[in-house]
Amino acid sequence: MDNDHSTLASPGEEAEQRLVAEEKNGHSNKHIEVKYVTPDTQNGDAKIDIDLQSAFAGMGKEELMKFANDPFWVRTRWILFNLFWLIWIAMLAGAIAIIVLAPKCYAPPPREWWEQSPMYEIDIRNFKDGNEPQTGVGNINGLTSKLDYLNELGIKTVVVSNLLDSSEPLDVSKEGSVENFRQISPKVGTLLDLKNLLEKMKALGLHLLMSFIPNHSSDKHPWFLKSVNREEPFTDYYVWKKATKFDGDGNKPLPPNNWLSVTGDSAWEWNDVRKEFYLHQFEKSQPDLNFHNQAVIDSFKDIMKYWLDVGVTGFHLDKVQHLLEDKDLVNETIASGREAGDAHLGHYDFLTHHRTTDLPQLADVLYQWNQIPANSSGILSVNGVRPDSRSASNATVGQLLVKPQRLHPQFNASQLNDLVTITLDKSSWPTWEIIPMRVDNTMKNNFKDEVSTSLMVVTMMLPGTPVTHSGLELGLVKPTPIPWDNSTNAGFSTAEPWQPMAADSTDVNVKAQQENANSTLNLYKALIHLRATDSFLYGDTNSHALLNDTVFAFTRIKKGNPGYLVALNVGDARAEVNLQSQMAGVPNEVTVSAATPSTGYAPKSKLNADSVSLEPYSAIVLNFVPEG
Repeated sequence: MDNDHSTLASPGEEAEQRLVAEEKNGHSNKHIEVKYVTPDTQNGDAKIDIDLQSAFAGMGKEELMKFANDPFWVRTRWILFNLFWLIWIAMLAGAIAIIVLAPKCYAPPPREWWEQSPMYEIDIRNFKDGNEPQTGVGNINGLTSKLDYLNELGIKTVVVSNLLDSSEPLDVSKEGSVENFRQISPKVGTLLDLKNLLEKMKALGLHLLMSFIPNHSSDKHPWFLKSVNREEPFTDYYVWKKATKFDGDGNKPLPPNNWLSVTGDSAWEWNDVRKEFYLHQFEKSQPDLNFHNQAVIDSFKDIMKYWLDVGVTGFHLDKVQHLLEDKDLVNETIASGREAGDAHLGHYDFLTHHRTTDLPQLADVLYQWNQIPANSSGILSVNGVRPDSRSASNATVGQLLVKPQRLHPQFNASQLNDLVTITLDKSSWPTWEIIPMRVDNTMKNNFKDEVSTSLMVVTMMLPGTPVTHSGLELGLVKPTPIPWDNSTNAGFSTAEPWQPMAADSTDVNVKAQQENANSTLNLYKALIHLRATDSFLYGDTNSHALLNDTVFAFTRIKKGNPGYLVALNVGDARAEVNLQSQMAGVPNEVTVSAATPSTGYAPKSKLNADSVSLEPYSAIVLNFVPEG
């Protein structure tokens, strides 16, 4: 009996054994609660209540491996894995598709240097006399001494005329009488002077375009002298024609057709040595070169290469519409009443000149020349070809096509608006040189300069490259020697009769205007600063004629930038105009950015756009936060 009792485990031992068993089975994290219950008074037995409380702690290794190797779960994992990558690839493909197919908002290409600033044209003769003692003629060294002035203006493109060796460089009518296209006129300097100028301009970021007229040369040019004597290859370098008609006596040869020179009378001159007529669309001393001859075209290519090697950035070619003429020498027709105006028989405007100007073949000549500076990071500017003309069908004839826009002598706001609209329809980036024709005797003298200054404001703020002649920044209308100060003759000698002086050099001089914050000179600088902003380089243009055709106004707006409004009173009385109601996107509050001196408005002053007062022939530039 004792042995049997020794093999029986007590309740406590039994619970402990169960706990050990649980640990062996991997359930050691179970919480075991053992309670001793009060012994029963009847039989004296004690009760033990054992409560196993278990928190699930994951499967054991063997159980986990069992599920991991189960085919169902293996298949499920592969399905989910593949589904994840399919969704990821689909999302990536969708993102790429959105990037590729979504509408693009490309930033506009940056404007070139010839688009960023005005073309500043200088007649070397009347800019600055750099001689000691002074000779009364502007020259290359004088220009070099004023490069800081040009840099302060903010311009980048300088067009210089009258540098080449000419027969009479001081005679405006014979400006194209070039005797040597590869030589500087000794009256304006030397090749070394030019190289020094170009070196200093380059250091300041200024670009020089050399200006000349390729249509003709002087009759003293070696090419012409050799052509007269039929020396090859110059025999056909000029336009020659044998006499086919004679006068009644049969002795005097008559011109081959009715073509006229711009100075009047026949465009043909008889040469007794060669016994033929030569063509001259200008002076008799300026024979026309033959650009139907490829050798002549190539000669000018070589001339351009020469000056590019010297250091110029490009060329400004004047009067290019005259380069080619009808090879069959067909007569011109008589101009219609509108074209002829008051012209009489023998006057240049009496004929149409369709046979002698702007021929379609001109495009090819200009294209060939344009390649020369383009290959040297330069540009070609041409004067005399309209953007819509027959010869301008090829967009590569030149980076800048200069053609003055002329206004009717009694122009109004509608006419100015039409001129601007038509010009912008023909070219998205034209050149602007609006000729102020309205300077007749009925206009008060003080308004003449004001009209030019106000039109300068308009051209500076329109999309395109404005052309300004030296002196316009001072309010001078006619080309005159630049008055640098109020000294006698403003630093020029009066020995040369061609020099017209400014009417009042006391106020209209550089020194005085530099010291006057409201001067035309400082207005010019402010306009150049404004047009360098994105609103003017890339903004849209919306123009209108307002207030019974007395006010011309336009806005320049580019999204995300300040808006600008330009208004010009073209009438001879003060105008009160509501710009807010008539110009889209303009709020009531506007700020003055720039204004012509006669407006009386100071820069940064606030105005109400619903009531802006403009003096006669004055212009104003306002900035605002565009609405909508």
